[in-house]
Order: sequence, then C-alpha cells, then structure tokens
Amino acid sequence: MLGVLVAVCVAVGLSAVPGVAAAAPAQVAPFVDCYRENTDGTYTVVFGYSNTYKASTTIRYGVDNRISPTAYQGAQPQSFSVGTHRGVFSLTVKAADVSTFRWELDRTTLTYWSASSAPQCAPSTPLPLLGNGTGLAIALVAGGVFGVLFVRRMIRRAAVRA
Repeated sequence: MLGVLVAVCVAVGLSAVPGVAAAAPAQVAPFVDCYRENTDGTYTVVFGYSNTYKASTTIRYGVDNRISPTAYQGAQPQSFSVGTHRGVFSLTVKAADVSTFRWELDRTTLTYWSASSAPQCAPSTPLPLLGNGTGLAIALVAGGVFGVLFVRRMIRRAAVRA
C-alpha cells in the first residue's frame, strides 16, 4: 500500500513539473499581402516575407528560393532582413498560371491555395516598382563607373593643358 502511495506521489510530482518548451526553428516565410485582378485577366500579386532569424539572411535562387512556373523565377529577393516586411515585390501572373504558381522559400511553400485568403489590394495601394532591387543596384553601379571615368578624363585633360 505504501509503495502504491509513493508511486502516485511521484507520478503527480512529475506531472506538475513544467515541460521544456521547444522553440520553432528560425525561418524566412513568404506571404501574399494582397492581389489585384487586372482588366486583361492577369493578376498582380504583392508579396512580403517574415524573417525570424537573428540576422539578415541571404537565400540564393535554387531549391530553397524558387518560383514556378519558371517564367517568374528571379523576381523574388535573395536578401531578407530580420522582421516582417510587406510589399517587398509584386508580380503580374497570367490567369493560366495562377493555380500552379508557387514560391518555395526556406522550407515554406506558398501556393495559390495557401494564399487564396489574401485580400484584394485597395485601388489606392501603390504597388512595389523596384522588384527585388537588382535594377536599382545596377543603376547605382553604372552611375559610379560613369563618375569614375568622367573624373579620370577631367584629370587627364587638366594635365595635358598644364
């Protein structure tokens, strides 16, 4: 009888000990901010992401960061700042591609069905124009190269005149 009482006390004591909570692994998860149905039958979809890593993360194009159909591959970002970011980029998706569209990012797959609850963009919503920032980066680099060449030319001309 005493053994049963001890066993019950131990069982109650163990069940009262708080368990160790396991934190979800850090990840970058895509989401749809909103979408707009266009007059030509296409859809403009505005995407964002949430990064729970402790630092900015780079996920190159490939199995951990890909969009299909492949016609849309490359529009998504590769650099992800910490936190939740809305309106990161937008895509105009053909009606025929909507049901097969998917963005696989860091163990999370965003499909048409998982994004179907996204709201329609308000008519006044400004859509992102910069895509993933590659165009802006190219323009800045080109401007820098032009500036360096221009300054060198001016220095050479000044040296010839002197």
